[in-house]
Amino acid sequence: MNKMTLPEALDAVKALVAKGWSFTFDVGLRFRGGGHDPSWSVRAVGAGLANAWCGGETLEDAISHVLSYAQAMEDDPAIVIAKHETWITENIREIFGMDSFRGIKAEPDEYNGGQHRIIVSVVCADPKVFVDRESVFYERLFHKPDEIRHSLMVEPVFPEDMPEHSDSKAHNSELG
Repeated sequence: MNKMTLPEALDAVKALVAKGWSFTFDVGLRFRGGGHDPSWSVRAVGAGLANAWCGGETLEDAISHVLSYAQAMEDDPAIVIAKHETWITENIREIFGMDSFRGIKAEPDEYNGGQHRIIVSVVCADPKVFVDRESVFYERLFHKPDEIRHSLMVEPVFPEDMPEHSDSKAHNSELG
């Protein structure tokens, strides 16, 4: 993104807030060459999945950086799910087992500034096995684009939490 003036940066923020985005601004001191210089950090959270947290020496630099990252991400969870669903389901089935996949849904994460999360539900009987396999999945996810890497979570569904007479299609439709 080109260097923005402070009024341009604030206008860009206002335009995105009108579309449902939220921003958090922080100023701090950074030790540099015998003195303390102010520095800014900005967190941007889109109406869906787009998000970034960047810093800069000036507020306009921090806003320019955060917008260049956040606006490069797809914000609509449905588009991200459609784009990555095949990769997700193939890898979940390979890592957790063919019958483990239970569905994908997107929902706001109340603990993460309202940013949406894409949640993949996986049946797993043993929590230790789940953690071991989950780490393999996240290692593969590390190489995917930010739009999916920053928003995807794997959620265990333990057999005792499943309805007794549910088939996978009915359970999948409940998840989104």
